[in-house]
Amino acid sequence: MKKIGFSGTLDPITNGHMWVIGEARAMAHQVVVFLSENTLKKPQFSAEERKRIIEQSTAELGWDNVQVQIVRGSYTAHAAKKAGCDYLIRGIRNTADFDYENLIQQTNVDVLHGAKSIFVMPPRDLGSVSSSFVRALQGPVGWHWHVRKFVPGPAYEAWIRQWLYQEWQSLWPE
Repeated sequence: MKKIGFSGTLDPITNGHMWVIGEARAMAHQVVVFLSENTLKKPQFSAEERKRIIEQSTAELGWDNVQVQIVRGSYTAHAAKKAGCDYLIRGIRNTADFDYENLIQQTNVDVLHGAKSIFVMPPRDLGSVSSSFVRALQGPVGWHWHVRKFVPGPAYEAWIRQWLYQEWQSLWPE
């Protein structure tokens, strides 16, 4: 396989996402991360910031065959086909993920005539990790120590910088 895509909002990218990208690298010569800009979600980081974080995270691992593309105003399945990816890889953590991803797969192929899906199941230690789970940890004193083990270094550093800046602004508004 020459190219495989991976898509998501990735806000923030987690170690689970990184694992899926690693699996894609094992299957293809080139991996394209399609970073979705979903107007219904309120991301913590802008699409450009998320792109930078993903690029830094993959570069730290020496993954030079991963590129990141922001998808705006298009279906990911179309963007994948346009980029030369016949397949999108998706992580399945549980039956709810399977039901959701199966519906997306059917829509991508039957309705949109886009890329097909390949499903992979993460190891047990990543089975409960999601961006929503990680974001939910933010808040109580010491939250940043818990979050650290679920996200790659660049994502953690960007999150801490943003959090410190917001804390600083709340203490000294001007």
